[in-house]
Amino acid sequence: NTNNLLNVLLDNWKIIAYDSLAFLYTWSPKRDLGKALIYTKKSLNLQPTSPMVHRHHLDIGNIYSLLNQYSQAEKHFKIAIDLEPENYLAKEFLATIYQNAGSYDKAMEVYRDILQILESDENRDKDNYVSTLKNIGLLNRDLRNFSEAEYYYKKVVEVQKDLFGNKSIEYLNGYTELGSFYFSILKPEEASKVFSRAWTMQSEVKVKDKIKYSSFLRE
Repeated sequence: NTNNLLNVLLDNWKIIAYDSLAFLYTWSPKRDLGKALIYTKKSLNLQPTSPMVHRHHLDIGNIYSLLNQYSQAEKHFKIAIDLEPENYLAKEFLATIYQNAGSYDKAMEVYRDILQILESDENRDKDNYVSTLKNIGLLNRDLRNFSEAEYYYKKVVEVQKDLFGNKSIEYLNGYTELGSFYFSILKPEEASKVFSRAWTMQSEVKVKDKIKYSSFLRE
């Protein structure tokens, strides 16, 4: 029993060390994705039945994505989704690699699935909901489905207003992105109308948010 307890404690310390090293090699200036992958897999192997196994598959998928090994990334993101079907973060990662790989129809299917999950959740994360709407709008624009894209850009404006109010930086940002969308698809008259409205709205935005808006425009 004592030996078993010591082995459990030793494995726990190993897991902490492997996870720390994996994080270090993934995100620090000393990035080494090969080593990050090794340590993440070592941590996973020590806890194959842990409730957090899906997180390790997310991390492994993310590392493979950073290595542009999209088929391997897809494999691990799908495992994470199988373990937690309602995990929209795993699905967002999956949609992103589909986009990066040029599989736009697959990406759209996943984004719509994410949107369905978020819209059925009364306690949904506001930022993720808006981000998903934006991603669907952007993807439709890139697919030249301009009327569909316009719907989602306008939806973002409506949602930002409902969530944050008509004097919020979020609402103003949504308007500005709508104007940029019109400009990108060569509709200067519509873009001009929206930008004019955004300019007027600036005077209504709270002072502290004006600084945020200036930063947003520089991005």
